Amino acid sequence: MNFLQIFITFHEKNFRLIWLSSIFSGFAQQMEAVVLAWYVLTLTDSPLLVGFVTTSRQAATLFGAFTGAIADRFSRTGIVISAQGFMASLAFVMTLLVLSENVQTWHIFVATAMTGLARIFDMPARQALVADSVPVEKVSNAVALNNSGRNLMQIAAPVTGGILFSIVGPAGSYLVLGFVYIASAMSITFIKIKSSSPIGYTNSFWTTLVQGINYVRNNKTLLAALLMAAVANLTAFPFNYALMPVYARETLNSGSSGLGLLLSGIGIGAFIGSIVVASMRSIENAGRIGIIALIGWHIMTTIVILSPIFELSFGLIMIAGIMQSMSLVLVASILLGIAVPDFRGRVMGLRSLAVYTLPIGSLITGALITQVGLIQAAVINTVLGGILIAGIVLLIPTIIQKQRILIAQE
Repeated sequence: MNFLQIFITFHEKNFRLIWLSSIFSGFAQQMEAVVLAWYVLTLTDSPLLVGFVTTSRQAATLFGAFTGAIADRFSRTGIVISAQGFMASLAFVMTLLVLSENVQTWHIFVATAMTGLARIFDMPARQALVADSVPVEKVSNAVALNNSGRNLMQIAAPVTGGILFSIVGPAGSYLVLGFVYIASAMSITFIKIKSSSPIGYTNSFWTTLVQGINYVRNNKTLLAALLMAAVANLTAFPFNYALMPVYARETLNSGSSGLGLLLSGIGIGAFIGSIVVASMRSIENAGRIGIIALIGWHIMTTIVILSPIFELSFGLIMIAGIMQSMSLVLVASILLGIAVPDFRGRVMGLRSLAVYTLPIGSLITGALITQVGLIQAAVINTVLGGILIAGIVLLIPTIIQKQRILIAQE
């Protein structure tokens, strides 16, 4: 296979602009995660509150089904621009609060929750735009490349965030976040897509919403893919947001820079995983490979926590990142590859709703760390994740049956 075939989707101008916007957005999101986790941990010295801040960051995902329906009724580019602009405004407000020395913990939680609300509008509209910007045969390649861009930022942003926090503190970090969100919004303004809101006003909002739910309910493969995403957020992703800050400080004796470097290891692995998927013309068993990768991701999270050596942990975290990326890219490829264009916003809105299990998982994980310890919390998450994955396969076996997902074509 020609190496350049991996990047075939970059021939599409609209996709290049969406990819650039996702680069900025992904950088801001990953940097924000490090800044928030370390800021709250240093202010409160409480792993439980670190779990709470992740909960507030993701709580708005409960509205994913609604924002997905909105993405199918209104301009998707307009939604993304508005969301990025709102997040920039919140970052600037936090900058002023920190500089005034009047910031309190509840300010951080409110600003974080509002940022999460904006992001839940952004996610389904942005993901649908990725599919809208390319021919149908390039959708999965576009998904993989878009993820690879965000994964590159998962390498750079945590390190940048950790170092920046140690040099300029939270105020300077929030200021940078604001400008990065503005850059993301500006990239989207140049996109030219004929119709970024396929349905318009043909149906009522509630009809649009119910149609999307019924569409997924009647397609077992889509339903299984959404459940896979929910499990990943419930029992695997808390490793990144709840376990890692405590692990970095308590086990590895690292500061914010060390935490950022560890999280960048996930980004390196995730980038590799995305490129592996993008390099394939098609995958005959997308669901089966996704399930295996999801199980591997869970197992690696526990293995990492057992390591007391920073360098070893970094290598293991890269492997976890590969598993993470492959499972999530394949889930998104199944969802966008199977869903018809008119339903993409609603399907990805329901995918965003699956993220609602992340704040639940992070909160539970924070409580488990406090009650039973770090290693025990990681083991419990891995075992629970394995049980839930087995349940999906047993109840919806179509997810592991042969199905051909196109990745890229000449």
